[in-house]
Amino acid sequence: MIIYKISLILFLSLSPLYAKLVFKPGSDVGYIVPDDAPDNEYENEIEKKYLQESEIKNEVKRAFWDTLFDNISDLEKGENPRATPPFSNIPENLRDEKHGVAMGISDQRCDDAKTNLEVDWDGSPRNHTCYTPKKRLNVRLDLQPLETCDDIPPNYTPKHFCMNYSILYNTSIPTAGSHRPLWPVFGEYRFVPPQRWLHSIEHGSVVMLYHPCAEPLLVHRLKTLVKECVYKHIITPSNMVTIDRPLVLVAWGCKIEMAVVDEERVVDFIRARALKGPEGTLSKQGTFSQELIEKSVPPSGSSINDANLCPNFV
Repeated sequence: MIIYKISLILFLSLSPLYAKLVFKPGSDVGYIVPDDAPDNEYENEIEKKYLQESEIKNEVKRAFWDTLFDNISDLEKGENPRATPPFSNIPENLRDEKHGVAMGISDQRCDDAKTNLEVDWDGSPRNHTCYTPKKRLNVRLDLQPLETCDDIPPNYTPKHFCMNYSILYNTSIPTAGSHRPLWPVFGEYRFVPPQRWLHSIEHGSVVMLYHPCAEPLLVHRLKTLVKECVYKHIITPSNMVTIDRPLVLVAWGCKIEMAVVDEERVVDFIRARALKGPEGTLSKQGTFSQELIEKSVPPSGSSINDANLCPNFV
């Protein structure tokens, strides 16, 4: 009898949410039978739980963006509490009135392209790895290229910050902004963070970003076009691009996002937007080379000064 009662209790605990125990008259043998649930009660509970979870997620998102924008404001004022004041302890030989920190000088006390790199990127493979290689992003043939430009003041000069200082941006794909003193070697990378390639943008480079799970044939086609158009380029995967338009070109103040490779639009964008940064004609090679795959070479018919953009295209 004890075993029977224990079994009965276990069975009841594992039984459906809506059930009842029924006994025949004059008998102590009971039967578990289904019991009708109140109309839509289960669905209502699920919907209520979903709405609660959605509200929690929205609160988290709001808190994240509020914090991000607060940090951006602090950064512009030079008041980031997570680091020492950006220009207070800069060695004399590294100071620059225009940028705060002089560019192109390798110094371990500030930026030598080797020390404290985890401030910008912790080395996580999620930034450059497709975890579903057998299921790539859907190619949206119905979407046209989307070109947008930011309103950047003509006299705007980005600041340089040493590696003891975190740099945040208020957009997933910035087209201008503060960055590191040492810029990347021109070429293709396994991954390079925006804190580096934004310096390349200031020097007139074109940056190609692509989602790690984008269709490989499309990625290869866009890489080829970029390499045949402009010497000063940076190519890197990025999980900050959208899944609908996972192919992106960035130049000073502007970007074009694409679902597929539109050769004409790519060539037009590069010819119109490359070499437009405040130091857009500077062709000096960079220093940062972490995760570099292939250095760039001038396109046939052009030079390291990019005298002829996209020289082999009509």
